Amino acid sequence: MIHRCHLCLFGLAGLLLVLAFPAQAQTISNASGWSPWQQSSVAYNEMATSTAARYPNNEFGFRYWYSSSDIHYNVGKPKISRLDYKVDNSKLGEAYFRIASRNARYLLKGYLGIGGEQNGNVDDSDYENGTTASDTNSSLGKGRLQHFYVDLGYKLNSLSSHTDATSVIIGGGYFQDVMTARGLTCKQVGTGSFAGFCNSVGQTVESDGIKVLQNNSKFSALRIGLENNWTPTRRLTWRNEIALIPYASFRNDDYHYLRSDLGSEVPNFRDNGTAFGAQMETMFDYRLTPGWSINFGAQYWVFWSPQTTTKVGNPVVLGTEKSYDWMYRRLGAFVGTSYHF
Repeated sequence: MIHRCHLCLFGLAGLLLVLAFPAQAQTISNASGWSPWQQSSVAYNEMATSTAARYPNNEFGFRYWYSSSDIHYNVGKPKISRLDYKVDNSKLGEAYFRIASRNARYLLKGYLGIGGEQNGNVDDSDYENGTTASDTNSSLGKGRLQHFYVDLGYKLNSLSSHTDATSVIIGGGYFQDVMTARGLTCKQVGTGSFAGFCNSVGQTVESDGIKVLQNNSKFSALRIGLENNWTPTRRLTWRNEIALIPYASFRNDDYHYLRSDLGSEVPNFRDNGTAFGAQMETMFDYRLTPGWSINFGAQYWVFWSPQTTTKVGNPVVLGTEKSYDWMYRRLGAFVGTSYHF
């Protein structure tokens, strides 16, 4: 779940809508008495007649993204294992740019984000004969998150007006998420081949200082979608984007540090396959001056792979399995600032 403070960002939308419709500045005959804000208002009046005022050609910015995420997948059919990773607190800094042609018909934009993961847990369940034989919980922390992607855009004149622009975008990018789990607590008494591993519910098998699991997900994805910029006033722009991911090369490395039976090296579970999904974003951008703006919004990402091939064991592959219903989701809110030129 997103932290409740995320909702506060959407509450600011109402305030921006009020600020976005200021009373028109009256004509001032004595220029020497103008305040800086009055000068800024005059600048906006001069800008109002140009297309660049509504759709600035170039932009560079930085934003802070706070999000939560989860990963889950099943191994084998019938199921022999299931892993559920849930992160409540991910913090990421993201730099971005937008460069458009002089007539605003063509667009090049890109994003680069780096951050970390904290405050979460992973549930590791193992099954024998269709029933749960082992169920343990570990705490997540000190993970890392990084991504970059670049898109080309082309404005669709048939779907655009003087206050509204819709563009088709196509591009690609790379995304990596590393989640690290420490400590091990029993959620049930072990049975079958797991008997003796957990003898009581709540038993601490490993302390929080011991690294027990790590999940390293990597995607190289193709993006195709639409972007819309609506500029109801000189100051306010509402930008919405949806990008479908029809194809992504996918690898997921799973490190079980306590499983010496799977070999002397990690990762001891290695998934390879293809995935698809979507990335969605909504953002409000408000001009403080002709060159600077503040913005806030939300993003949602989802990747899904119906089936992957899993190599078990390292350095010697002890066997192969199939992983099913591999799902990655991320939802969060951001605040930022940008410079328009």
